[in-house]
Amino acid sequence: MLGISIYLGNKKMADQEAYIKEMHESGFRSIFTSLHIPEDDSSKYEEQLKELGKLALKLEMELMADISPTSLKALGFDWSNAEQLLNWGLTGLRIDYGVPETTIIELSHKMKIALNASTLTEEALERMKENGLNTDAVEAWHNFYPRPETGIALDDFIEKNKWLKEAGLTVMAFVPGDGELRGPLYQTLPTLEKHRLVPPFAGFMELDKRAYVDKILQTQPNPVAERKAMEERQPIGRMGTPEEIANAALFIASDEASFVTGSNFIIDGGLVAR
Repeated sequence: MLGISIYLGNKKMADQEAYIKEMHESGFRSIFTSLHIPEDDSSKYEEQLKELGKLALKLEMELMADISPTSLKALGFDWSNAEQLLNWGLTGLRIDYGVPETTIIELSHKMKIALNASTLTEEALERMKENGLNTDAVEAWHNFYPRPETGIALDDFIEKNKWLKEAGLTVMAFVPGDGELRGPLYQTLPTLEKHRLVPPFAGFMELDKRAYVDKILQTQPNPVAERKAMEERQPIGRMGTPEEIANAALFIASDEASFVTGSNFIIDGGLVAR
């Protein structure tokens, strides 16, 4: 699954709605937002979160929020009734910051829960399972790291993800985009340090093909710049169309291809042969 990050507080939801719809049309099906960013005005969170949730429901997109007890209280909830956020259009919560295991177990029976993939241990996971954790509702989400030289190394990342997958958890990680950088550091936001300055597509391919990641969320996306970069990589100078892919598939399935067997058809505008 592909997803995007949307930040509340500074921008009106009306200004972000067109972008979210565009990303949805491009195949993105998950939205991540954070509810404890200190430089933002928390008084705006409730209204904007409800607007974002309404849009996510309309587009049938997952909406996960990073949350702390303080921000939960500011919204008028606590852990005992946090599932009422589902009525606002949320799918679930990413939980960290010392939330008790008993609370995590209870919430796993009410909504989707994302645990910190970097700090989750085998002992803690087994203990929660033994005490009733609903693993069908639990995923493992890595952080992004704004400060340079603090991102995760690839080898450590892969080893951790192998275990998480063996434990039956869906794994999520972030890849930085080409869009606007946010304060106070104004740096890209990768999970892996090596992805800090690489093109988004290159980071996506490594996470998807090598690193045992199921869900990839992009921070600071810029769809216009990314499409332009992809077109520039194409030898014929443009992206393929759905019709061009479909025509090739129709040929292979037709009687005209009756003598074709054991062949690979690469439909990429010459990208592989470049």
